[in-house]
Amino acid sequence: MPNLRDLVINGSNSKSLERLSPLVSLTNLETLSLSNTKLISLPPDTFEKMQRLRVLKIINNALFETLPKSLSDAVMLEELELRHCGALRGIDALPTRNLKVFIFEGPNDWIRCFPDSFARSYNLREVKISGCTSLKEMKMNGNISIRSFSLSDSPITSLSLCGCRELANINLKGLNELEDLNLSGTAITEIPDISDCSRLMQLNLLVVSNLRRVPWHKLDHIPKVLNLDQCDSTDTSIHDFDAQYCKNNHGMTEIMARVCICVTDSHLFMSLDNKHCTYLFKRGSLQSFYIMVASFERKKEALDRSLSQTTQFQPFEWSCYKDSRLKALAPKSLLVQQPQCNRHVNIYSTKRYPLGLEGILEITESLSAKDNIHISSVSDLNPRLPMLRDLHIEGCHKIESLFNATSWESVCPQLQDCSVAYVPIMSHLVIEKGTYLLGESFVSLKNLHLSECQRLKSIFPDNVLLPNLEMLAITGCTSLQTVFYKSGYYSFDVDILKKFRTHHLRSLHTVRLYLLPQLLNIHEEQRVGALLMPKWRTLYFRGCWGLCQLPLLNQNRSRGQKVCVDGEGKKCITLKAKMDTEQLSHYEFRPKPPIASTKDGVKYRSFLQ
Repeated sequence: MPNLRDLVINGSNSKSLERLSPLVSLTNLETLSLSNTKLISLPPDTFEKMQRLRVLKIINNALFETLPKSLSDAVMLEELELRHCGALRGIDALPTRNLKVFIFEGPNDWIRCFPDSFARSYNLREVKISGCTSLKEMKMNGNISIRSFSLSDSPITSLSLCGCRELANINLKGLNELEDLNLSGTAITEIPDISDCSRLMQLNLLVVSNLRRVPWHKLDHIPKVLNLDQCDSTDTSIHDFDAQYCKNNHGMTEIMARVCICVTDSHLFMSLDNKHCTYLFKRGSLQSFYIMVASFERKKEALDRSLSQTTQFQPFEWSCYKDSRLKALAPKSLLVQQPQCNRHVNIYSTKRYPLGLEGILEITESLSAKDNIHISSVSDLNPRLPMLRDLHIEGCHKIESLFNATSWESVCPQLQDCSVAYVPIMSHLVIEKGTYLLGESFVSLKNLHLSECQRLKSIFPDNVLLPNLEMLAITGCTSLQTVFYKSGYYSFDVDILKKFRTHHLRSLHTVRLYLLPQLLNIHEEQRVGALLMPKWRTLYFRGCWGLCQLPLLNQNRSRGQKVCVDGEGKKCITLKAKMDTEQLSHYEFRPKPPIASTKDGVKYRSFLQ
C-alpha cells in the first residue's frame, strides 16, 4: 500500500493490538492515528521514509512508552498529538522544522522536561500541555512563531515565554506550584488568569505594548516581584527592570520584593478600585511599588532619572534644592531628608487624563506629577490620599488648585513634604468647601516649598491647622499676596480658638520668602489672635517689597527666643516701625551683610540664575 495517505487505527476492535506491522513502506502516508491500543512502542524504522507525514496522533495508549528516534526524519510533520499516554517516558526525537501544532495531554508522571529543540521550533503555532505531573520548568524563550500557548494541571514552578512576539493567547489553569512567570516581549492584550497561581512570586511583563487590560479585580494576591512595561521594543531602557537585584552583605543577589509598572495609559488600572486595592494591601500585596504613567517619548528620560533611585529605596530629592538660588536660601542644616517611601506613583506627560489611579493612590506614599496638561487638581485623582507622605508637582499647566478640602473627609493626613514648581495658573494651594477646621487635613505636613507659581495669590485658608509644619519656602510667586487667606467658613468658638492659637504653626522654625513683590503679610487677617509659635527662629526674605506686617505673636512666648529677621535694610526699618513694644520684643532685626547690600528702591527687571 505505498500510496496510502491516511491510516487510522481506532476503536474497540484494536484494543488487543500489541504489535504493529512495519510501516516503513508507507512513503506517501500523510496522517497516522493510533488510538485505544496496547502498543508499547513502534518499530525503530517506522518514520525513516515518511517524508510526507503531516499529522501524527497517539491517543489513549496507556502502555505506550517511547517514540522511535526515526520520528525526527519525518521533517514535514506539522501536527503532533499525544493524549492519555501515561507510560510515555520521553519525547526527545521531535521533528522541529515544520512542526506547527503540539498537543500533550496526561496524566503523565514521566515527562520532566521538553527538549531544547522544541523551544526552537520556529514554525510552531500552537502548544497545549496538561497533566504533566513531574514537569517543573519550561522555557520557550525567543520563539517568534508561537501564537497560542496553554499549560494546565502541572506542578511547574518556572515558566518563561520571553520574546515570543507573536504570542497573543495564553491559558494557565491549575498551576498551583508556579512561582516564576515571564511573559516579556509577547503580544498579549490581557494578562492571563493567574488566580490559580497562589504561590506566584515573580511575574515579568516587559515590552508588552499590546497589553490593554489587567484583571486586578480577579486577583487575591499580587506577586511580590511584578515588572510590567508597555514600552515598545525599540526602547532598550526597560530591560533595566528585568534585573531588580540588590547585593547583601555576603555578595549574593536577592530579588527585591517590589512591583515596577510602567504604562502609557492609566486606564490599565480601571479595575483596581479603592476597595479591592485596600483588600490586597491588607493581605500583604502592594507593600512596595513604583508605578510610572508616561508617554513613550518621556519614558526613557524618566527611567534614566528616577529608576536608579527608586529601585534602591532612596527617597526622591526635592528639585527645588537643586536650584542654585535656593541653595543660597537654605543652608545644609535645613535640607531636610525626606522620609523613606516604598510606594511611588509618577505621572508624566500623557495623551489623555490619567483615569483609573484612584484605587492605587489610596495606598500611595509618594506622588510625583510632571509636565502633565490634563490634571486640574490632585484631589480629582483621589480626594483623600490617606497614606501620601511625599508630593512633588512640576510643570502641570492646568492645575488651578492643588487640593479641594471638604468637611466630610480629611485631605492628606500623613503628607509630610510638598513641593510645587512651575504651575502657572494655580491661584490657591487649598480651596476649602464648607468646614470650620479642616479636620485632620495636612496635620503631618513638615516641609512646604512653592516655586515659580506666577498666579498664586494665597496658599491656605486661615482655618487650616498646621501643627507640624517646620519649614516654609516660597520663591518667585510674583502674585502672592498672603499665605493664609480669609476663609468664608470660620468658627468663633472659644475652645476652637484656644486650640488654634496653641497648636497652629507650633513646630515652624524657618520661613524663607524670595522674590514675592506683592506679598503683604503672612496672615490676611489674624482673626484667631496672637499665635504662640514657640519654635520659630528664622525669617528670611528678599524681594518682598510689599511686605507690611509680620505675624502677631503671643505674649506668653519666651522672650529669650526671638525670631531672627533677615531682609533688606529699608524694609526691616519699615516693619520695625509698625510694631509696638510688646511685639518688637519677639523679633530681632539683623542688618544685611555688606556683600548682599543693594540700593533701596531699585527695580529688578531681569534675573540671572
